[in-house]
Amino acid sequence: MKVKAKVSGSIATALLVALFLASPEAWAASAGFKGMSQDALVSEVAGEALARPDTKSSWRALRKNESLPSGSEISTGSDGRVALVLDPGREVQLKPDSNLLLKDLRKDLKTGARQDTLESAKGRIRASIRRLGKGSRFEVRSPTGLAGVRGTVMYLDISVQGMAAFFEGGTGFLGSQVSREIQDVGAGKNSFVDAQGGLAQPTDTTPEQKQE
Repeated sequence: MKVKAKVSGSIATALLVALFLASPEAWAASAGFKGMSQDALVSEVAGEALARPDTKSSWRALRKNESLPSGSEISTGSDGRVALVLDPGREVQLKPDSNLLLKDLRKDLKTGARQDTLESAKGRIRASIRRLGKGSRFEVRSPTGLAGVRGTVMYLDISVQGMAAFFEGGTGFLGSQVSREIQDVGAGKNSFVDAQGGLAQPTDTTPEQKQE
């Protein structure tokens, strides 16, 4: 696979481009990661929230304190909110009218390294991720975008127009699954991948955007 990288801030970002834009299975194989499949704990549920064990099964009401295996999908209604704990220091929140697929959740029980891949086609998502250790990663994919963190709080707004990513407290990255470009996005900044895969340069997040 030929990959074009836009380097912004570090050589490490460029080296990770091919890995982050590959499938979870290919990424793990290339990195030698042999983690075991993990569950996500539902820590909070409010309003209408549905779940199913895979994308072909029927929807059912989501319950607080239940465990969702890798491959599960979540959907929230107009008043729905869900909070998930993937691991200590890894928490994800879904706002109303959002969907999230727990594509691949794995952990190396010997080293503690954790690799999580989530997917979403619409909605607003908040991810609070403690600083990642060696061999660990966290990423969220949309139809055209890919966002991840290295230990920070990330806010995502995903729609048919594209994926907007906001970061606070640390640096994250945003990439295009169309152009195969990827770039660092610093704390207090945001960037956007449009529906055609176009990747915008990071800009400062305004007070108005923070309120949203």
